[in-house]
Amino acid sequence: MSYARKNAIITAAIWAVVLIGLLLSVLLPGPERFVEAEYASWRLISAVLVLPGFLVNAWLGWRTKRGKERGEMDERDDVVARHASQITLLAVGMIVFLAALLLYDVYRDAGGVPAGWLWLLAYGTVAVLSLVHAVTGLLLDLRGVPDA
Repeated sequence: MSYARKNAIITAAIWAVVLIGLLLSVLLPGPERFVEAEYASWRLISAVLVLPGFLVNAWLGWRTKRGKERGEMDERDDVVARHASQITLLAVGMIVFLAALLLYDVYRDAGGVPAGWLWLLAYGTVAVLSLVHAVTGLLLDLRGVPDA
């Protein structure tokens, strides 16, 4: 298994767990009650959940740099990462756009979107971005990408 493929699997696994944790931390108390004072611990939990993902990203960035220096990663891995980034930008942009429209439409009559949803949208975007990039990179690596 290639170095880049291992990195993508590790990243996808970590960010999938982070995303599930974020969803649970907002949805269990409810998006409407999430920002109330008695749910401050839930907000702290959701913020802390993102930390392992960032730490793993930093570690994998360092590991990737070492892998390139040692010749364990090559130009093909760069092409896969570039294509994954292009697909990720489009996919995450569409997800955030559609989520914002959906939230607006669902809560139009209420006069505003509960802040818990916005909290989830903000932290969730970070998790979805990293998850989609890792999964896309993994799929492109498995399928093969023509040189660009």
